[in-house]
Amino acid sequence: MVVSVEQLLGLPVLWLLVVLALLLIRRRVLKAAAASSFDPRTVRLLARLYIPAGLLACAYLTLEIVTLPQRWDARAEKALSVLILLFALWAVWRAFALLLSYWGETNPNAATLIPPVQVAGRLLFAVVGIALALQGLGYSITKLWTALGIGSVAVALALQDTLSNTFAGFYIMLDQPVRVGDYVKLDSGEEGRVQRIGWRSTWLHALPNNLVVVPNAKLARASVTNYSLPDPSISVAVQVGAGYGSDPRRVCAVLEEVARQAAAELPGLLPDFPPTVAFTGFGDAGLNFALNCRVRDFTARYAVENELRYRICECFRREGIEFPAALRQVYLAQQGAPPASPDRADRRE
Repeated sequence: MVVSVEQLLGLPVLWLLVVLALLLIRRRVLKAAAASSFDPRTVRLLARLYIPAGLLACAYLTLEIVTLPQRWDARAEKALSVLILLFALWAVWRAFALLLSYWGETNPNAATLIPPVQVAGRLLFAVVGIALALQGLGYSITKLWTALGIGSVAVALALQDTLSNTFAGFYIMLDQPVRVGDYVKLDSGEEGRVQRIGWRSTWLHALPNNLVVVPNAKLARASVTNYSLPDPSISVAVQVGAGYGSDPRRVCAVLEEVARQAAAELPGLLPDFPPTVAFTGFGDAGLNFALNCRVRDFTARYAVENELRYRICECFRREGIEFPAALRQVYLAQQGAPPASPDRADRRE
């Protein structure tokens, strides 16, 4: 069929009006968004999406207005369908990338996982887009899907450990049993402050200034003690002994006084939690006590315990409280003589 002259003259005018309208709307939307509280990235994404959407709508109206030969009309409809499909995939990918950026801002642990996820997402959307475009143009993609399936199985088997660590990293990011900055200890003995959670491994900064690299799969399977949750402060118990000749109540009062003075002077000891002293039992050489107090975090406990022991030593000497001394009595008997009584035996310390 022949295209009329009016149709040919009206098409450029239609396209020009559509382009001018889209540019005018885009300018006004961006100007209004700049003065509002909307996220500028979301506004820019919408501005990028509605211009190609308007052009595709204009192309559809063009095909409805213009009468083409049947053969060319079918090809034009297929091409337009493929363009609409690719535009939809592109829009989904842009929205997915925007959500990833928001997730990275709200979850610092995910910062190292976002780049590989973006690369994998681009590859996935590109493969799906090419396959659907070929199918929309009338090409058979059965062999392509078969090849991709076999190839994906081979890659999964070859990268089994890597994929296991990667998915374990996603689990750690979503469930958040550990976070960057937490001090953790694994049931296998590794401990340290979490310095980085990557897509394959997690880095722990140990107290001796060493870096412990733990695979994410091992971390996900391990029983983890997180000393930073639910609160960084932890309770510590300093074990103290006193001689059997000491008054237990006086010892408890002296230890509480030492802890109260230390809480006002030591930065790692929290004064908001009053210290307590427990009389834990009777030892082989003396009375056993436990001084319980709260410290700022796990790394502060060693300095606090060390300083408390210094102060307890000084206070006990000043108050005349004796520390338990381990004594061992040895009884000696001559060969062939009856055993000597304890009162007549030699005694050694």
